[in-house]
Amino acid sequence: MGIEFCPLADEVGKLTDWLAVAVGLLAAVGTIWVASSANRTSQRAAEIAEEAKGISQQQHLEAVNTREANARIIGRLLLHEVLGLPNRLRALEKLLESAIDGDSGWGALRLLNATGELSIPLLPNAERVEDRIHALPDMIGANLATMISHTRDLVDAAKRVKDAIVMHEARAIGTKTTYSYAGNPSKPGLLLEHLRYMSTLAPSFASEFRQFVLPGIVGEVAAE
Repeated sequence: MGIEFCPLADEVGKLTDWLAVAVGLLAAVGTIWVASSANRTSQRAAEIAEEAKGISQQQHLEAVNTREANARIIGRLLLHEVLGLPNRLRALEKLLESAIDGDSGWGALRLLNATGELSIPLLPNAERVEDRIHALPDMIGANLATMISHTRDLVDAAKRVKDAIVMHEARAIGTKTTYSYAGNPSKPGLLLEHLRYMSTLAPSFASEFRQFVLPGIVGEVAAE
């Protein structure tokens, strides 16, 4: 008995082969498309990252420019006050010295006058913009904050000494109102020491501040 070949089976086999080839081609095309899409996505991601970097750099530059502009404005606003601080401290120091070295009667009155002057804020404008001094260069801002702190302590101490001065009103014709200090005897001397310490700090700080606001001008601000 001879072997018979079925033509239909042969055609089916060929069709299967073609289908396998087609599937392979589709898979290859799909792989290429996925790879191409991934490449485009990667390139776009890199572009976005570069754009974000540029935006970040621009924002940083704008922030720096804004801080420098604010620093210049604050510097100009406070320049006169800071430059005048050394001379004002020196004048207050002399006034307080005369009160402490004077006789008990007149000394109390001089102490009243001196502590009255010392009770007035020494850096009022700086205190008003205290929440903005971070815009100043780090060292300038830190030193200004230190001076504000010292002046506040000085004013508070002066007020406490002033509050301890007692006025004795004249009770008879021909007599005068007198004053006496009823507080801790060491407090006026401690106040004077603090004032002298500030007087040593103020000239160099004023010079440093002036150099920042007005570059090119050198030399210390000396108290006269």
